[in-house]
Amino acid sequence: MTDVTAFGAVGDGVTKDTQAVQRAIDCGGVIAFPPGTYLCGTLYLRDDIALELAPGAVLLASPDQADYNTDDFAPDNHVYEMECVTGAHFIIARNCHNVTIRGGGRIDGNRAAIYDLPAAQVCSYETISWRPGQMIFFQHSSNITIADVELTNSPYWNCFLYNCTDVQIRGLRIKNPMHTPNGDGLDLDACRRVTVSDCIIETGDDCIALRACGDFGAAQPVCENICITNCILTTVCNAVRLGVGAGVIRNVSMDNCTIIGSRTGICFVTKYFAGASLQIEDCMFSQLRIEAERPFSFHSNAWGRKLGPVTRKIENILLCNIRGTVCAGCLIDAYAPGDIRNLTFDNVVLTLQPQTGYSEYRDADYAFTENTDLIPRAAWLIRNAADIHFRACDVLHMAAQPDISEKVCCGSTVSDGNLSVKDDACTR
Repeated sequence: MTDVTAFGAVGDGVTKDTQAVQRAIDCGGVIAFPPGTYLCGTLYLRDDIALELAPGAVLLASPDQADYNTDDFAPDNHVYEMECVTGAHFIIARNCHNVTIRGGGRIDGNRAAIYDLPAAQVCSYETISWRPGQMIFFQHSSNITIADVELTNSPYWNCFLYNCTDVQIRGLRIKNPMHTPNGDGLDLDACRRVTVSDCIIETGDDCIALRACGDFGAAQPVCENICITNCILTTVCNAVRLGVGAGVIRNVSMDNCTIIGSRTGICFVTKYFAGASLQIEDCMFSQLRIEAERPFSFHSNAWGRKLGPVTRKIENILLCNIRGTVCAGCLIDAYAPGDIRNLTFDNVVLTLQPQTGYSEYRDADYAFTENTDLIPRAAWLIRNAADIHFRACDVLHMAAQPDISEKVCCGSTVSDGNLSVKDDACTR
């Protein structure tokens, strides 16, 4: 085991320890961080290493742009300029194998020293003149473990894995201010064989996002064989998002998780940007407790019908044994007949509370988006979908809802194996 202080790291939160810590990393093996605050710029991980952050140890990101990698440090380091972000990263593992980050310590993105957050404004860029991109960035790497650390105060996404295989993520505590713009918790893009367990995530954007993009160098991006279990998720956006890119997301399971205080529980999107749509298939979500404004949102087009036709589908999805307390109905909104098909809802019980934060009801012909604050006049709005199956599903009304029905189906085929709506939960 290598102690970073043996290489000159001070750990006082003032002295920049980047070079000392990098020397320790370059020696390989287990790199130990005793209690202290290690102020660093970009750190590059290597093969066969473990960062061991003891309880009380903090890796603190530098607020100075000169301490980070340049945007072009790698030919496939994509920069999302529309989000006022650069291609700089705090911790980078690129083409690495057998890498671990673990311990009871903290990785802190130091967001407050980089830009201010306007009070109570979600996703505002007005105070940002510069900010680094994904705080932890793993790319084209394998045999990765990230365990039992806290990630906080990221200026952008907290943890991003792209085209990585054989990954274990467990026991993370991710917490960002709720109105951090693009403050995603965990993004898995074109990754395969990944387990995510026992994490508590509270963020200002998607808690967990599954993507299949070619933006960072995968020619045929596939995100598959992902298992999420025993997590607690809170966000002003989507607790779990599937979508973004032009590849394939498949074989995803989520089990025994709790979603609380969120806008949307689970969001599926085929087309997020014009000109690119992806396939989402063969996924199962079970044993969930959802407290959200909207429990489920399935869309061909994230931003409404203006994005036009899609070339891929959402299909073969099972959602079972789910309890939810919500204030808006579920959206299953395909652009054309059959773009969303073969969804099964089994033993799903939703308690519909009075609306809060939503402006008004809209009829079924309205072009709902994934982040709409408008409510359909239905507990379930199903449009242009095929083979939607309900088994032992209930919607319980806790208070009078004006002009709302249990289900509105437009151009869809639906099988009801007992979908019921009751006026008052206490009569159930």
